[in-house]
Amino acid sequence: MIRNNELNFLSFNESSSPVELSASIRFLIRAIRFLKPGKMAYKLDFYERFLNYLRIIGLASLSQNQSVLDDLNAENESTNHSFARFLIHLGLVEKQDSQWKVKAEYSSLAKNQLLALLEKSEKPASTKLSEAERQLVDDFLHIRDLVKKYRQPETSFKHIRKHRKTWERLVQSNQLDYEIRLSETLFHLWKFRSGSKIRSPFDEAYYTESGRSAFRNFTRPLFQKYISQLASNLQHHPTVFDLGCGYGNYVELVRETFPGSQLTGVEINPEVYHATREKFSTDANVEIINTDFFELNATKQYDFVLMNYVLFYFSQEDQKAVLRKAASLLNPGGSIVLCQYFSGIENLKEQLAERQKEFTLFKKIVMYYSDKILYANTLWNDSVDTFASAVKWDHFRQNLRESGLYIESTTNADPYYYSLFVEIKKLS
Repeated sequence: MIRNNELNFLSFNESSSPVELSASIRFLIRAIRFLKPGKMAYKLDFYERFLNYLRIIGLASLSQNQSVLDDLNAENESTNHSFARFLIHLGLVEKQDSQWKVKAEYSSLAKNQLLALLEKSEKPASTKLSEAERQLVDDFLHIRDLVKKYRQPETSFKHIRKHRKTWERLVQSNQLDYEIRLSETLFHLWKFRSGSKIRSPFDEAYYTESGRSAFRNFTRPLFQKYISQLASNLQHHPTVFDLGCGYGNYVELVRETFPGSQLTGVEINPEVYHATREKFSTDANVEIINTDFFELNATKQYDFVLMNYVLFYFSQEDQKAVLRKAASLLNPGGSIVLCQYFSGIENLKEQLAERQKEFTLFKKIVMYYSDKILYANTLWNDSVDTFASAVKWDHFRQNLRESGLYIESTTNADPYYYSLFVEIKKLS
């Protein structure tokens, strides 16, 4: 955990230029992928393929949204910035003669080939494709094989030829659970249309389950450590409000960590609410409420208000209102504890990892992959009808300032620094 007297969090802006790895690190990654010395080597291989999977999806989306490049070149205010940043940071477009254009190495894949690949997993004839494009196609089909195996365990791989048994074992043992679910979700970005929303093929319970998967695989021990540090100065059992409590993952962990704690959880989804209320029906210290947060008439105040992956369900304007209402629920000295991902803050994360003495070479590599994937996740939050608006760092900073709030501390919410825990307090 790093406090604001060690690092001025709000001084960091969203990055505009893509972050790339050095040639020596790229060579090391190729060697690890070739030798496959252990499980993490397969994960590294997955992440490299995942970026190419996203590039195919991005090229398909761009083939149906050429106007985005025109808007970008004209510097129109109407430019879809999430899509433009996705294209730029995934290395799909570059400046040529002062104009943004598709990179030459990716320019041979035609729209009909891309759509056939996405809709039917139909591999295009490789005779006219560049080596880079052939690699994109192979990696895209590799990831689609893994997704199909995850959903239909009885099926055989169609495109994966090497190390099949190891890949099967990784899928069957759920060691790629969150990553494959994310691949499954972001696949539908190919349906992106500038100016309209994608109709989500998933219900809200699906996203709640994805959150539960992330919590189980990555977040749980780090949250327990962080909340214990934040509560260490309390002279009483903590009182906690969980906004968008889902299936009660954080509620359960707080009760386990602080047996005398009292919690209130709010969940708007009726199906998830009923399951969570039943889960805690015998615990007198837990109250689960089914309501819209803005309609909640709170009569209590709390030491902590938890907000875990909920801000993107609100419009940019409402995100500010949510923060203000959450702050109104706090006891004097209380904290909002946010768990959220932000794209474009590579420099902040690097500084955070260095100050936490975690910025090893391996950490630098996995953070590189997670930061690239975040541009796709941000675009998804902006583009699908399940969510109102992605949480953007610069806008988030502005909301805090305008609401009389500041960041007191932060730390990573997973080993890859994909998401952060952010402690928010009221200005005195």
